[in-house]
Parts: sequence; structure tokens; C-alpha cells
Amino acid sequence: MSDPSEAALPATAPPAGPQQPQNWLFAKLSAATLGSFTEEQKRAIHGAVSESTTRPPVNIRMTIPLPGRRFYLTILSGQEQRGHERRRHERRRHPLRTAANVFFIFGFAVAFYIFAVMALALFSAVVEI
Repeated sequence: MSDPSEAALPATAPPAGPQQPQNWLFAKLSAATLGSFTEEQKRAIHGAVSESTTRPPVNIRMTIPLPGRRFYLTILSGQEQRGHERRRHERRRHPLRTAANVFFIFGFAVAFYIFAVMALALFSAVVEI
């Protein structure tokens, strides 16, 4: 049986209670699609979506504004928790050796060396004074 308090909730969100908080997936579903799920199915979907909510210890996300464009950079680091099959699938889906990655690493190395040379030039000028 359904709880009478659930009927008052909007069809676009699951019941927001201690057992089933709202998540991003339910917010994206249409009212018709969300209404087609039973409460048990909603709890199962919420559990599957909310399963991986642990945050990595290193989580750097930034936007780099350039004239006419904006780029984003994300660096995540932490203990590996994915299984072997998932890692293999993601390696095939997101290969490391792509033209964009090679250009990015090359550009990062060039920027690093330019910064290092400038720092050495500044440091040597300060030491001689």
C-alpha cells in the first residue's frame, strides 16, 4: 500500500524521506517516466545511482577563460576502487594516446619549461644584485 503523504508530492520527484532522498537522475526524468516506476524500483535506482558518492581526496576542477572560449580542467586522484572490467572498458572508451592528449601534455611541458627558465632568469638576476 502507498503512504497517503506520498500522493501530495509532485510527480517529478520521488518521495523525499529518510529512506529515499532526491537525486540528480530523478530530477532529469519526465513525470510520466518517473510515475511508471514503483516505489521499490525508485529505491533500487536511487541506491544504484547514489552508490558511488565517495569523493576523491584530490578533486581539482577549474575553468580556464581564454578570449572567445572557455576550457575546463579536472584533476582527480585517490585510491582505485573500480573493478578490472570497468577499468578495461574505460581504457577502451577513453584512450590515453589521443592527439588532444599529446598536444595537451606537450603544451604543459612547454609552459613548465618557460616558467622554469623565467624563474631561473629572475633568480639569477636577484642573486647578482
